[in-house]
Amino acid sequence: HPSLIPQTTRFGLANRSPNPYASRHEGRYMVATDGRNVRDLQNHILARKGTTGTDTDTEYSQVTELDALKKQLHWGHYCPTGPTTVPTVPHALKDPMVFQAWPDIYVAGSCSEFATESVPYPSDSSRACRLICLPEFGEKGEAVLLNLQTLKVELLRFEDD
Repeated sequence: HPSLIPQTTRFGLANRSPNPYASRHEGRYMVATDGRNVRDLQNHILARKGTTGTDTDTEYSQVTELDALKKQLHWGHYCPTGPTTVPTVPHALKDPMVFQAWPDIYVAGSCSEFATESVPYPSDSSRACRLICLPEFGEKGEAVLLNLQTLKVELLRFEDD
């Protein structure tokens, strides 16, 4: 927030960005969120764990953060639970939370743990979207390096001695 560090935006040291944030880097379309959309979706859908023989014995569990990202990717919506349980601003003509294009990279921050997966494009299996669940750096001391050419991910761990 500008009142916390008032000089940063004045000198170009920091830029404010929306949530979700979309941009292009080296020809790759990237979308990143603060992760609230992922955590909220986890509270609304369940994953089937398995059955013990009958339909009534089916067990369910909370979906993982990575699975929630995959669901959003396949549904084409960044925040399917908004504005009901995540504050989003409704628009009369167009929903800004609908994917405009399938991203090459989709990142969720503030996740409980690092996770990543490559998901093939539905219309072109030679292309894929790299999903990344990124934990808070202050809690886990983890950062990610992403090769924009290959979309390979490398996890970096920083530890206090």
